[in-house]
Amino acid sequence: FFLFLKRLTVDMIKIAEENAVFEFKEIDRGAIGMISQSYRLMSPQMVRYSMLSGGSISAKQLYQNGDIPVIVSTGESALERAEAVARVISTKDRDLLIDTKKALNGLEKNFDPENDMRLEQAFTFSNNIKGKSSSLRRTFLDKSKL
Repeated sequence: FFLFLKRLTVDMIKIAEENAVFEFKEIDRGAIGMISQSYRLMSPQMVRYSMLSGGSISAKQLYQNGDIPVIVSTGESALERAEAVARVISTKDRDLLIDTKKALNGLEKNFDPENDMRLEQAFTFSNNIKGKSSSLRRTFLDKSKL
């Protein structure tokens, strides 16, 4: 599943420690998932790379790509940094914050997590019926016993 290592979110403002790693291993385990949520974490190109390759992406890569706006050094508290960002946001006018959030949500291109996850589950189900997913899961489980 989607592995978060020391990652905090303040209303989808991403803050990560510089040594955090994000992995999407579903393809190696016979599943299709987390795609719709990944579009909130990173650019479409990074989503495609990570989902199709099953590769790891470092917080530093996402920061350099502009997908994570705030990165903290090891030892620095990501929680304290997130709280500092939240304090700044909390000083803004409440009604404007609500309307800005509505506008941001409305402008995120076709983001519909409920239906998107159903689509992912449908493809996973289809691959289960074909026997592909169970074979990959067995291989993954056999390797993890080593």
